[in-house]
Amino acid sequence: MAQPFEGLPSTAWPLTKYGASIGGKDLLIYLDDPAAAPPDRARIFVQRSFKGRIAEPQIGGDPRVLVEVTGERSVWRATLPGPITTPVVSLQRDSGSMGQIDLYCTREVAQLPVATGWYSGAELLPRVPDDEAGLGIKSEVSPAELRCAKMTTGPVAKTWGVSSPAFEGFQMLTEPLAEATPLDGVVVKLVAKALPAPAPVTVVVKEPAWPQRDWCVADLMMTQPSVTLVLRPRPVVARANGSLSIEVVTGAPVDWLMGEGGCGLGLLKGDRDKIMPKHVADQLDFLREAFAETNEGHVFDYMAAQRGMWARLSRPAEALDELVPDNPTLMQLKRRLGWDKTPVVYPDPPNPGGAPEWALWQRECMIGAQRILHWLIDNRQVSNGEFGGVWGDDTDLVESWMGVWLASDDDDKIKNALRLLADGVWEYCLVEGVSASIRDALRSQGTARRRRGNHGIHGTHGRGRRGDGAVEASPPAPLLKGEGRTATAATPGPPRARPAGGTPCGPRYRQQPRRVCSPIDALMPCQP
Repeated sequence: MAQPFEGLPSTAWPLTKYGASIGGKDLLIYLDDPAAAPPDRARIFVQRSFKGRIAEPQIGGDPRVLVEVTGERSVWRATLPGPITTPVVSLQRDSGSMGQIDLYCTREVAQLPVATGWYSGAELLPRVPDDEAGLGIKSEVSPAELRCAKMTTGPVAKTWGVSSPAFEGFQMLTEPLAEATPLDGVVVKLVAKALPAPAPVTVVVKEPAWPQRDWCVADLMMTQPSVTLVLRPRPVVARANGSLSIEVVTGAPVDWLMGEGGCGLGLLKGDRDKIMPKHVADQLDFLREAFAETNEGHVFDYMAAQRGMWARLSRPAEALDELVPDNPTLMQLKRRLGWDKTPVVYPDPPNPGGAPEWALWQRECMIGAQRILHWLIDNRQVSNGEFGGVWGDDTDLVESWMGVWLASDDDDKIKNALRLLADGVWEYCLVEGVSASIRDALRSQGTARRRRGNHGIHGTHGRGRRGDGAVEASPPAPLLKGEGRTATAATPGPPRARPAGGTPCGPRYRQQPRRVCSPIDALMPCQP
């Protein structure tokens, strides 16, 4: 899964609130092991009408187009001309926005894999339990459509049935697992009493670690009364005492058979040593997103002890803490949440020159701050300048970078990153230096004031004004071209005059004898 064109290069969680870029045109998707299961299908969740193409990058030439994407509906699907065997595939965008892309393969298996613990339908639950798996079902299914079968590995009653109308279905909820179980996938068997015509079916398997998330979604056309699916999504470690929940929805009325010889599911256990690193990496990415969303709402300020109010962060974090309590990233999160208050021992830095203690620790703080900024630039900033939040929040992120830049930026890395962000703000957020949309005062003012050459403007709700009431804005500057931080200036256009008087302001990146500069221009000299 990927989160394309939203400025977040390493998250898999569909989140529309943060990082919605309007500048991304090309997304590179790196496949873990395409040789093991080369994908031959694509599915895209479309937020707004999306047009583009899926292509394979070529050395020394244009990418080879595999399929054109014309996503006019919520879900777009396509069969690729052949399996993808290269480790990188490109998603190019012409217009629109999207939330998720899945690349996968489908094939018939000669022999079903051995499933550990086969679950059969024991009874129709009169009430879905309020545990995590049950709440995952009830949060997405209306009460009138709840037809939840209790799935057990023990003896079951004779065959019984459950009827579902068109565009509804039934749910399966397993008994709690006795221990944390590494899973490579599941086997799902669907059995209908009769199937007079082909029926479209969607099978949604909830993630065992946190059932509010989808682990796997399978779409198929059921042409016979019985079908068995082998579903292998990203491997995961199911939480001890947790249940597995599955939802089945059909586009036609169906009478399903349960109990002996009816619908059922089995677990495909995997190698714990191979699954654990992938599981931990995925869960940490989910936790990063959940922490950002929860922290934005200042939840910890007034309901930190009420974990149920921010369960999307607390519950997965607790599950991961049961597996890898000493993971450094998780330990940082636990300290931020107040779960771990053990004092952290910081080693004394070397002091061969005998510098005063205050100078020693000031230097140590500066080195640490610079390391954080360099990491953000290397791992979060994309080619149009974004760092992973909406533009207004990105500009808030960098407002404290000036001191580090002035004190220790010999390679101009921080300065170039700020210039790249400022170019993006001007290109996508401002009209002649004024906010292009009506937003809250903080972000509307922040994007305008943090644009280089525009730091003399102060105002609220996008209204930048001088003391005499006239709107003043700096001339637009050419965007930096190129990828990453190895950028060069674009060809300058004709000079533009500052509307509020003063001497003409020549093309940016060219020294002028009497150039009217803002305070930030004085600190960031024009490139020759």
